[in-house]
Amino acid sequence: MKLARLLKKKAFTLVELIIAMAIMMILIVAAMSMFNPVSSIIKSIDEDVVTNAIADSMTTYIHSKVNTCSTYNIDIYDNTSLTADASADESAAKRCKLMLSSIKNPTAESSYCMVLRRKDDTFQLYDFGKITSVAQFTARVNDIEKYALFNNEYYNDVDFRFTFETKSGWCKIGITSLERETGNVVVETRTDMFKLVNITSTPESNPVLKDYTTVGTDKNIVIFYNIIDYTKYTPGA
Repeated sequence: MKLARLLKKKAFTLVELIIAMAIMMILIVAAMSMFNPVSSIIKSIDEDVVTNAIADSMTTYIHSKVNTCSTYNIDIYDNTSLTADASADESAAKRCKLMLSSIKNPTAESSYCMVLRRKDDTFQLYDFGKITSVAQFTARVNDIEKYALFNNEYYNDVDFRFTFETKSGWCKIGITSLERETGNVVVETRTDMFKLVNITSTPESNPVLKDYTTVGTDKNIVIFYNIIDYTKYTPGA
């Protein structure tokens, strides 16, 4: 008898099936919406971690280069001043000439240069290495992509803004990370501060560089620094 009743029982109608499927879809969407905020937060945290890692790697690189310098000069230049020759006032080449002329012991002391060039809405890092003449500096500026430390993708679609401050033998580097499209802060300023251990003449950085908002997006930051190799150094030479 029970089997007969089961056989007589009607199956779901098409309408009932559609309603059941609709209810199930609503429940699935509701469940997914509960997890979306969590996944968004995780994604945001992951992006911040990557951005911090990029910022830290750049500050660490600059720190490692200038920490033992005998002196440095950090200044801003527009594209014209960056590529102009040494006869032009306030050109990077003229500063290069001054840094080379400040070397008192050519056997032991050398001049070096790094550039934070404004490209693709961020400051990208280039290392020219040792500079022995103004002509060499100018040639490297004109072939600057050859000296890029990282490719474009490395910068993670973030506008990295730099600050530099020099005070009482200490150098302070800051990087603030902004969204390229909106200009909103992604990560607040991360700072690296270190003592210059081998300075022989006063290092300088342009006071404008203390605040990234005062550095125009049409500017480039050039870091000239001299280093003494004390294994070759002769006092008084």
